[in-house]
This record gives sequence, structure tokens and C-alpha cells, in this order.
Amino acid sequence: MANSNTREQNTNDNNFTNKFIDEIKSLDKYLSEDIIDDKTYKLRLNGRAKAFLQNIKSTTNYSDNYISKLVTQIRGRIKEINPTHPMLKYFKLTREEYEAITAEKNRRVKERNANKKSFNKREFLLLTEELLLSHRFELLYMGLLLASGRRSLEIIAGSFSDSQEKDSILFQGQLKTRDAKRFNTPYSIPLTVDKKLFLTAYSIFSNTTQYKDIRERWEDNELSDSTINLLLKRELTKIFDSNFLVSDFRSIYTTLILKREGYFDDTHGSKEIYPRVAEILGHIDDESAAQSYRDFKLTNSPSIADIKLKINYIRQNRKLEISKKMYDWLYKSSINSKITNQHKIMRGTAFNFFKECMIIAIDSFNTNGKLFNIKELKYEFRKVLSSKGYNVASNGVIVKDFFDHFTGLDKKSEVKLKGIETTQFHSQDTIENKIIPDEVARLNQLLNFKNKDTIKENSQILTFLLKKILLSKSKVVLLDLFQFDFLKSKFPNLSKQRHKSIIDILNRNIVLIKEKIKLTD
Repeated sequence: MANSNTREQNTNDNNFTNKFIDEIKSLDKYLSEDIIDDKTYKLRLNGRAKAFLQNIKSTTNYSDNYISKLVTQIRGRIKEINPTHPMLKYFKLTREEYEAITAEKNRRVKERNANKKSFNKREFLLLTEELLLSHRFELLYMGLLLASGRRSLEIIAGSFSDSQEKDSILFQGQLKTRDAKRFNTPYSIPLTVDKKLFLTAYSIFSNTTQYKDIRERWEDNELSDSTINLLLKRELTKIFDSNFLVSDFRSIYTTLILKREGYFDDTHGSKEIYPRVAEILGHIDDESAAQSYRDFKLTNSPSIADIKLKINYIRQNRKLEISKKMYDWLYKSSINSKITNQHKIMRGTAFNFFKECMIIAIDSFNTNGKLFNIKELKYEFRKVLSSKGYNVASNGVIVKDFFDHFTGLDKKSEVKLKGIETTQFHSQDTIENKIIPDEVARLNQLLNFKNKDTIKENSQILTFLLKKILLSKSKVVLLDLFQFDFLKSKFPNLSKQRHKSIIDILNRNIVLIKEKIKLTD
């Protein structure tokens, strides 16, 4: 809901700003055509400036800091008309207002400094390297974020390439910039790890089907930070517990780079920190946006519990290597074979059938764009068995025994990490007949469509999606579920524009909705 309000607020601000700039241009035109004289021109500029400033100052949900940024942005727009435009004299905050905003910023900095998070440099560098060596999408994603300091969406929207600098690479795809040219211009960024390791991991990551699907959603403007946070949440919690968030990675990266470059050892103050932070984070036009690194401090004490166990867990997710011995075993025909330590016997025909399905499953990774690890192989193997008519659900034990025997997986040595705490939920009846209808009605109001038939179908679509997400016992793949073609097949009247609006509103609210189905003490 907060994201929805923020987006609506930004839209309103843009509309007001555009109207304000148009009024200035109109007055400029009147002056140039001698419709008004210079004195009238300046009086009208002053009047427009006072009215606009009074309007934004009287808006109760605007903080002083937000007003200051808004005024700065609009002054930038005025300078685009003319760097010395007379309106700049009238459209500005008073000295007292600027001093009050500065004092508030200083107070917040002191508060932040008193509540800094601590992290261990060695632990984070070690984890970053292990994550980048993994062959699992979520783990690679976190490694790329930690090593590069980019935003989560920039990993999808941008691209990385080699440079001639030893510890740096080129990044193209800076988001949250008003300049389209800035997005398309590569610039040098330092890495916290060896760049060969990083670029190899990025190449693997960006060639996966999952990356390509998410990238397509970003290009269609259907991707948000919250979607990425949901994708990474389970693995993030396993490795970092609840002590660190994805949003912390950028500041941790900045602190590590500044430490390496000697900024914290500069007792004479000759090295200016903010310009360097702004440079590596891409905030070249706004140094004040580069201060979040100050929320963290380095410590020699452990900051991640059970670090060795977590490293072993990550290592289990490296690329699965199929040896010549394993291939030979697959291609050798069997009459009867033992497959477990309990000396269970499978008939030769069944055993050879399993081997055939395993060969097909392994071969599929040459074309399906998936990362080759134990988890994905197990999924593909079960999928092939099912496609050939084998009842996997009823024969789960024998399927598991065969898979574990082939991969050499020793259950006793398998590392399992505690993930997100098991949560108690409302009953299915309550979710289906109370929570979902209430949420559908709320979301329909946010969509703000007027036509009764459209509203009715929107309700049907939202109900369908929420039931799939909240009630389905199978693992629902949201990327598939949200596809336009899939929903169009079920709701023929759905347009691409309406589909975009529905998915956008659902993406922004799904985290909140999932919280509502949980039981609270």
C-alpha cells in the first residue's frame, strides 16, 4: 500500500512540476513577444513561485527533506530552460528553512552512528566468493550484489564487462537517474572480489532461463524490488539469518571498498569520502544520496552465526560434476542391482528405465538454460519419469534411493540450514472466503477502473491469481502464472494494458497480503 501511495505521489508531483514549468515557458514567451513588460513578468514569476512553494509546504505528508529535494529537482528543470533564469531568484527555500533541514539531517546522522550495524570483513568476503562459485540462481544473485554493490534491479537491467583496470570492471545500467544517457553510459566500478571470478559468475547467471524470464518482465515494466526480495528471501534467511537484508548489501560493499582504498586510515582528512562514494555507486549528481554506507561499521568479532556450516551449505549448491565412472554406470545395462545400503533390489527393466530417464534429464541441461545442480537435476529427473507415465508420487522412496545412489549423496553429511520459521496460517476456508474476497475488493479500488464489466472480470482474475498463490499446494511459479498469454487464455477480454495494471498492483501488494493470511499471537 505504501508503494502505491508513493507512486501516486510521484505522479502527482510530476504533473504539478510539468504544469509549473509550462507556466514559466508561457511567461517567457509573453515577455519575448512584448505581451507583458519586464516588471509584470517578474511579478508573475514571483507569484507563481510563492503559490507553488506554499502548496507543497502545506501538504502534510511531505517531509522537509522531501520538499528540499523536490525544490532542487525543479530548479534543475528551470536551469535547463536557462542557467540564469530569473525564476531561480524567486523559486527557492529561505536560508532558515535550509538551516533547519541541515540540522535535521545532522541529527539523523548522529542517530545512525549510534545504531550502526557491525559486520566482519573476512566473513563477508569469504561468503561472497563462495556464493559466486555456486550454481544456484538465488545464491549467484546474492554474490553478484555483494561483490558489485549494485541495486537488485540493476543486476537484471544492467550489464557488466571487463576493463583494463586491475580491480575494476565496467557497469552499464544505472537506475534511479533522470538522465537516459546516464543509464546507457558504462562507468568503472571496483569489485570486492577477483574480477575473473565475478565475470564468470555473471556469465553463468545471465545465460539462465530464470534470468531471461525476469529480464523480460523488467523490459515490460512488470518487475519491482519487492519481487526480487521475495525471490531471494528463503536463501537470504538461511545464510544471513535475520541480521542482514538485501538492501544492506550496497552499504556493506561501499564500506569494504572504502576500507580497501584507505579512506578510514586517512587521519589527515585529505581523502574526500563522499565524492568517491558517489562515484562508485553512480550518484555523480547527488553526493547526499551516498551516505547510507555510514549505517555500518567493521568488526573483528563474528557477525554471521555458524559461518563454516553455511559455507558447506553453499558448496553443496555448486555445479554438479558427472564423472566418467557415473556415465559408464548409466550406460551399462543391468539385470538386478543394489541401490541402497539396505540391499534393496530393483528389477533390471525398471533399473534400466530409471537410467534412461536420468540420461534424458542430464541431456536436457544442454538446452533448457537451467543451472546444473543437485536440486535442479532431481526436479528434471522426476519430471522425465512423470512424462513417461511413471507414478513418482506413489514411488517416491525408490526414486529418491536411485537418485541418491547415482549422485553419491550421503544424507548423513548433507548440510541443511534452518530457513524461515514455520508459520501458522488461517484456515483454508477463512483465506478463501474472507481474506481473498476482502483483498480483491481492496485491489479493485486501487485499480480504479470505471466499467462494471471490467471491474467484475478484474475481480475474477485477482481471485484466480490469489487462490493460486495462497492456496495451491503445488509450488506455483509466479513468472509463469503472471504471463499475459496464460491469463489471456483464461480471460479472453483481458488487454495488455489492463494485464499490466493488475500484475503491477498485485506485485506491490502481495507481501502485505501474505502477511494477512498468517496467524498472529
